[in-house]
Amino acid sequence: IDYLKKIDITNKDAMVDTGYYGNIQDRLNRILGQKLQGLYFTCFLDESNECSQNNIMIPCFQAEADLCAKNSKLREKTQLVESMFTAPYGMIVKVDECGKRVSAPSGKNQENFSSRLEINEGVKEFINEVFKIKNLLSPSAFSNKGVFADKIYGMILESSELEEKISSCFMWDDNLVQRRENSIFL
Repeated sequence: IDYLKKIDITNKDAMVDTGYYGNIQDRLNRILGQKLQGLYFTCFLDESNECSQNNIMIPCFQAEADLCAKNSKLREKTQLVESMFTAPYGMIVKVDECGKRVSAPSGKNQENFSSRLEINEGVKEFINEVFKIKNLLSPSAFSNKGVFADKIYGMILESSELEEKISSCFMWDDNLVQRRENSIFL
């Protein structure tokens, strides 16, 4: 709480997360006593989700009518997305009394962080090449640019086979419940 007070969060700020239910946003709003918006890759907007009823949750990669992100490729591959967007220093598990982050021990995702940067550059190059091919894909075919990005992501994953050298770089890690790592692809 002291850390949160030091960084002076206001309702002009937003919380960003890969998804899905909004529990972290809900708890943070309760602690702060205010309503931060939540920006998510995908989120569960069904009326049965109390977090979506009590908070402003905005999905970036799902169609407006798809309240549960059932048609989202990013939702299908959440573990891969989280592995790709890992921090080079690992998961922050607490903030110490001086306001400095304390991270869990580095794992394979951190060991392979430079591979993520290289993969990201390759994906961006691939997408740029696709757009150079006239009329193959058009963002205007989708009213929601996030849905368009999701479709490209799905196309890349569904039509590609990753070499073991690349696929072995992606681990699902759980630092909050217990320290463990599992391969996403193997």
